[in-house]
Amino acid sequence: MTLIDDAASVRENAYAPYSGFKVGAALRSASGNVFVGCNVENVAYPEGTCAEAGAIAAMVAAGETRFEEVAVIADSPEPVPPCGGCRQKLK
Repeated sequence: MTLIDDAASVRENAYAPYSGFKVGAALRSASGNVFVGCNVENVAYPEGTCAEAGAIAAMVAAGETRFEEVAVIADSPEPVPPCGGCRQKLK
């Protein structure tokens, strides 16, 4: 499976009842492990968890702090760039 496949798979678990816009992210850590995350919306919309932040949180919870590559896939036929906050987190 590729990172894109992993991101597409976890995107199906996204909880997006307000926007209907599902996003999945997969990253490969420096050690080679893959971590995934999906966006999670809540009643305080638009506050929520982005897919990229979810994948980073999973990696950190597993005791790792560096990643080598990331794939993010949205529920859109057109490419969608990460939000500003996620761009900074991924930097």
